Amino acid sequence: MLATADLKGNLMKMKALFLAVALVGVSLSASATPLYVGTNLTPKNNISFGFGYTPTKKAYGVTGKTGTITNYALKSDYNVIENLALGLDLPFYWAGKNANITATATTAKAKFGLGNMGINANWNQRLNETSDDMAWGYSVALAAYFPTAVKDETVAVQTSNVALDLHRYGRKWSSIIPTAGLFIENEMFMAKINTGVGYSYIGKKNRGPGDQSRFNVPSQLGLSYKVMPNFAVNAEYNTMFLDKTTKAEMAIGTKQARLRQVATPSLSGNFEGIMGQAYVNLPVDSTSRKANALAAGVNLGYMF
Repeated sequence: MLATADLKGNLMKMKALFLAVALVGVSLSASATPLYVGTNLTPKNNISFGFGYTPTKKAYGVTGKTGTITNYALKSDYNVIENLALGLDLPFYWAGKNANITATATTAKAKFGLGNMGINANWNQRLNETSDDMAWGYSVALAAYFPTAVKDETVAVQTSNVALDLHRYGRKWSSIIPTAGLFIENEMFMAKINTGVGYSYIGKKNRGPGDQSRFNVPSQLGLSYKVMPNFAVNAEYNTMFLDKTTKAEMAIGTKQARLRQVATPSLSGNFEGIMGQAYVNLPVDSTSRKANALAAGVNLGYMF
């Protein structure tokens, strides 16, 4: 009996140690429910913290040197009823002076700041019978971002990854983004497609003197292969089709691509509620490639 009690005590200690390491380290396991850097069409109850690292090219910032941007995000989703989830997105960043694009070479400084706080509602509906081997359905969502990003340096983060961060880091941007998507999955694979229209109202004293109302179109395609019950390999294609004014303001040098694109391979998963993801963002269009060759990141959180 004593040996059994000691064994149980040691197992509890090991479990607690693993949980602590997983929360502050990197997740070594992944999830059969794929996690996407872009929108998850069927979000589970969770709270997560994200970290991204973007090394910028010499031609990007005003100093003519390679720079660094690190971005962070606190996110959460909660299913208030079976098919309706409410979400929170709180992005923030640190931009080194060599990544600054809104100052001069002599006045550029490193800055820490807040992005635009976002809230969203997601309704997802499965259309198959519960006994079917294949599941499919649709999702409709509405996201709103509030103009909490006020520092000039925020534009460096927004411009370096337009396809994913246009609305999240727009300086004094207030945005509403209705979207709709379809998904299909079985025990081994999952695919999703999602598109919408982002309407943004731009506050005065923004980066450029252009129109204060914007209409930009985000779209996402995602594929996942579920290697094991708790491990998935994912690939995403995230795009943003820009209106004329936004295209001009998001220019990098002489490059003004209207369709901004990023490919995102990732590994994702969970272990006893602890979820983790490691990803790489690869810019596809010529304008985005002027900012950086790649960006990497991790997301860690807890599903409940």
